[in-house]
Amino acid sequence: MESYIVEVNNTEYEVTIRENDRVANNDKMKKDNQTEVDKTSEQKTKKKKNQPEKKDQRKQADSAEGIEVTAPMTGKVLSVKVEKDSKVKRNQVIMTLEAMKMETEIVAPADGIIKEILVSEGSKCKQEDTLIVIEDGGK
Repeated sequence: MESYIVEVNNTEYEVTIRENDRVANNDKMKKDNQTEVDKTSEQKTKKKKNQPEKKDQRKQADSAEGIEVTAPMTGKVLSVKVEKDSKVKRNQVIMTLEAMKMETEIVAPADGIIKEILVSEGSKCKQEDTLIVIEDGGK
């Protein structure tokens, strides 16, 4: 028998593991099972490598069309403070996101005109999703 001290949620427990007659037989079974697990894992890895990457369903804007404003985190769109074709100034608040009960204001990275709004109030977004496209005001 072997004893171990295990800590779970800052509480220590003493665990005793005892051996039985089937240990010798189990060692062979473990090796066979491990080989089988290794083969299965290898097959899954090969499948993943051969699968095409999933495309995000959200409409993505071409960066050549303007400045993409992306989500800094996964969250929910609380409010959109601009409309399509409206003018914005650099650092103007254009949207508010909520993540983990905290609100984050999204600001315009440059002066320009709102070309596309790809999300709506109440919709969810993932980190790096394009939220708004701004046509650069310097053009």
